[in-house]
Amino acid sequence: MSAQAQMDPAVVVVREVARTTIAQSGHELAGASVLRGLPNTDVESIGPFVFLDHLRLVKPSSGLAAHPHAGIEVISYLMEGGARHSDSLGNASEVGAGGMQFISAGGGILHEEMPILSAAGRAHAIQLWTRLPLSAQYGVPCYELISPAEVPVLRLEQGELRLLGGEWWGDVLGQGTSVRRGPLPVARGCRLAHLSLHAGQKIVLPVPEHEELGVYVIEGSLALGDFGTHLGLHSLTVLTSGTALQFANVSDQLAEILILGGSPIEEPLVFGGPFVYDTSRAVQQAYENFRQGRMGRLSGVPF
Repeated sequence: MSAQAQMDPAVVVVREVARTTIAQSGHELAGASVLRGLPNTDVESIGPFVFLDHLRLVKPSSGLAAHPHAGIEVISYLMEGGARHSDSLGNASEVGAGGMQFISAGGGILHEEMPILSAAGRAHAIQLWTRLPLSAQYGVPCYELISPAEVPVLRLEQGELRLLGGEWWGDVLGQGTSVRRGPLPVARGCRLAHLSLHAGQKIVLPVPEHEELGVYVIEGSLALGDFGTHLGLHSLTVLTSGTALQFANVSDQLAEILILGGSPIEEPLVFGGPFVYDTSRAVQQAYENFRQGRMGRLSGVPF
């Protein structure tokens, strides 16, 4: 379906709730409180996304020590504070609020992350994993720093939309029929955006009809769709098919959400700690590759 058809009011189908869960607390990671949205008992993936952690830090932390990944892409999106990255390829960088770190782990990479607290003494981030296509799951790993300046930010009457990945269009964005694209180089393609919606405001965003899409509520709460279904704080919701997303902030505070998804994953998903493949044998081989140093070494790991 073309962008023009997506915006034709005669064919608008507003997406509603297919199923919803609440991100689970109880995780503690290097001094940070962590809410896990994906995977969970009801939802294994949304589009290419197979993992979502929501992290907050309000005290100094030792960060995440050197550890491996394979078979996936790792996205760290900073909303407050920053992060310092280094990896077994020799990359070292820092990113601040509004920026992202992107790793295509391929056949294996080691990395470590150190949070950088804001002036208010906090750090706030979302980490996501996407499943690499089978053709790329043993590929050469790589790293990319995406600075805040590279992320398109659409400042609207209703709030703000940060375009992290995929194509977005429509009059509601103040862009006419032109297409704006987020910078994430996800191999399968994706749709990822951070929407901040002011109190009392409503917004409609055109989207491809059959993409698998979901919503994670970062802050506040809001109403979804024509039926005004309530989405509470830290809820993760899988949406029905349709040509538009409709959100209304009926509260008296700012609502912030992450919109995520894309084409659904067709192959099996086998999770093995920091590795995700299509078979248990592949996960076992990844552990062996890590132990033998075939994914490289970083800060004395593996010992």
